[in-house]
Amino acid sequence: MIVRRSYASFALSTPSFYNPAVATSKIFSACPFGIEARLVTVEVDLRRRGLPAFIIVGLPDQATREARERVASAIRNGGLEFPSAKITVNLAPAHFKKEGTELDLPIACGILAQSEPVNAERWENIFSRFLFVGELSLDGALRGVRGTLAMASAARSGGFQGLICPWVNREEAALVEGIEVLPCRNLNEVSDWAAGRGELEPYRLADDYWQRRLQEEAPQQGAAVDFAEIQGNALAKKALEVAAAGGHHALLIGPPGVGKTLLARATQALLPPLTPEESSELTRIYSIGAYTGTFAVVGRRPFRNPHHTASDIALIGGGPQAVPGEITLAHRGVLFLDEMGEFSRPVLEALRQPLEDGQVTVSRAAAKFRYPARFLLIGAANPCPCGYFGSGEKECRCPPGQVLRYRQKFSGPIMDRMDVQVQVSAQEFRKGVAAATAPPQAEATALIRERVWSARAAQQRRLSGRLNSEMTLQEIKTYCKMAKSEEDFLRRVMEHHRLSPRAYHKILKVARTLADLAGREMISASDLSLAVEMRCLERALAAAV
Repeated sequence: MIVRRSYASFALSTPSFYNPAVATSKIFSACPFGIEARLVTVEVDLRRRGLPAFIIVGLPDQATREARERVASAIRNGGLEFPSAKITVNLAPAHFKKEGTELDLPIACGILAQSEPVNAERWENIFSRFLFVGELSLDGALRGVRGTLAMASAARSGGFQGLICPWVNREEAALVEGIEVLPCRNLNEVSDWAAGRGELEPYRLADDYWQRRLQEEAPQQGAAVDFAEIQGNALAKKALEVAAAGGHHALLIGPPGVGKTLLARATQALLPPLTPEESSELTRIYSIGAYTGTFAVVGRRPFRNPHHTASDIALIGGGPQAVPGEITLAHRGVLFLDEMGEFSRPVLEALRQPLEDGQVTVSRAAAKFRYPARFLLIGAANPCPCGYFGSGEKECRCPPGQVLRYRQKFSGPIMDRMDVQVQVSAQEFRKGVAAATAPPQAEATALIRERVWSARAAQQRRLSGRLNSEMTLQEIKTYCKMAKSEEDFLRRVMEHHRLSPRAYHKILKVARTLADLAGREMISASDLSLAVEMRCLERALAAAV
């Protein structure tokens, strides 16, 4: 006979002295989410009755689930007590996936808090005031974790007093002001501090930290190729000077071996040092994926040079974990697309929106991630597949149809977004070589850099920290004033080349940058004509096919 009993009757029949011996700890941590971090509550439930077990719930990924082995070994090898009990760890909220190893430390601390009932009150007090992040090795040492800067920001936003983090992440976490950063080398240091048997010294950046960082980066700027060493191609050099000064995207077209790549690499040395705010922004981006190989503060502007076989996801960002792509890793720096004509058309078309907006949105089923992408794009391409179309050096052997298919990779919208378009020729290079015995005519990088920095400072004062390439339509009307003759000239150019309204505004922005480089308030006729010369290469090439 089967006897059915209700839950209420079962509860009433349970002896009054029944004690499940349950203890629960609640620790706060964080997990990376895009380039930000989300707060996570780590709840550790310990039952000393029943068979021993270690369960982690709350949508952990494989790396987080493997914390069971790391935590147990770290506690035992550190000479601490690992309880023989059924341990259930809940990662709340449970609706989003927890990825990474940063939850090892809070899980271990939650277990240790139950092993020392005498200090339980002190443990709980600390748990409520600090955020815990860190990966444990099997011997109890704390390894660095990605996204520490974002987690420190989440701790400050969440109202926590401070952050407990691995020692190698101390400098990155200290970039966030308003919270205590307590770095630790191993689990025993955290346990002794929480139990009142030791102290953790807060880490702070030195007052001259940013000054020293700038001094460290100064020699690296001089290590780049100097413009004085590159012979000829004065127009291409001026175009890259304008690009660096105003944040204008540039395209260099020319036959192989004439110095396109060399010019692009030399441009990096023209950019000013990072500000503390820009360095923190870049450190947050690079820390999320640990792209630097170390857990260090990013101190110089990035120069990204992806291979032409890169996919659209590699360039824009995405994938299963929605990681930032090359355009985000190039934020506040240079994205150099060498052999731009060899990139697939879908990859180049994916650049349309980021080039215009300075950011990219990566959408996934679970969430949307918005990544910054304010970079300087420099493209280098051959005029045709063989590289010698219209060069006058060698005969082009490409059939006309093949040249057209090659050019079709550069769609109208993409070319419209390239503010500066110039041709790099071998004749100019030979002229420079022929004049090599004479006193050097080319300007050194140091002189060009001085003009670029001065022009950038003028733009940032005028546009509240922005560059000319970011001007709005209203700002173009306000700051790109010209005489009547210059307006008529530009109108004739528009009609002759059939330029789009976007191209019209791009020409005005470039002319404004040329005036800033010369220290002029008004745009002159020479500024406007040079801006047009740097813009209409694509039309001339198309007409020559």
